[in-house]
Amino acid sequence: MEIVEDRYRAPGAARAPGVARIRSVAAVAALAVLLSGCGLFVSKKVYEKEQKSSKAKLGFIEKQLLAHTQILQNHGSSINEVQLQLQLRDLGTRTKKSPTRVRRKSRAKKKVSRKSKSMKSASLLKGRLRGGHPIGRSLFVRSTYRGLPLNYAGGYRKPRGKRYPYKLPPGTLVEVLSADSRGFTRIRVKSGRWKGEKMWVRTRWLVRKSPARKS
Repeated sequence: MEIVEDRYRAPGAARAPGVARIRSVAAVAALAVLLSGCGLFVSKKVYEKEQKSSKAKLGFIEKQLLAHTQILQNHGSSINEVQLQLQLRDLGTRTKKSPTRVRRKSRAKKKVSRKSKSMKSASLLKGRLRGGHPIGRSLFVRSTYRGLPLNYAGGYRKPRGKRYPYKLPPGTLVEVLSADSRGFTRIRVKSGRWKGEKMWVRTRWLVRKSPARKS
């Protein structure tokens, strides 16, 4: 009987240290859970504080944005009012100045027309003073020019251009076809060898009276 009891006690005595180990591990686990819970509780507080501060910052930024938008709206309305006033003023000045401008334009046109008329008359007078002759007038080739004898009047293709072989002796009767142009007159020969020919001759070589023929 004693041998049997020893066999049954030996296993029980061997199990005591394993139970102690299990209990120690459970205690460590419970302590870790408790510590993690404390840590979670502290992080929630910090999170709530940060959330409150961020909300406050966002509210301040929103207030600033609203204030800026209000300022911009006020400036935009004032700018629009100023532009409208300027446009109205410009319209008023245009309507006031429009009749005066029309009068000025009409006066300027009248002045230009008068100037053009005076310039035309002056040019005609200059042409006449230079020796220009009216169209259709019959003239004669002069015999002397500035006290020197003129043997003949040469015919030109165009004013100050190439010369024709035509040589009109003094006393030749011609008809004016165009007004004076740069000191030349276009004529048609009415007497002599080149009768019927058209050419340009120097205006100063033509006179109204036929020169006296040499005997």
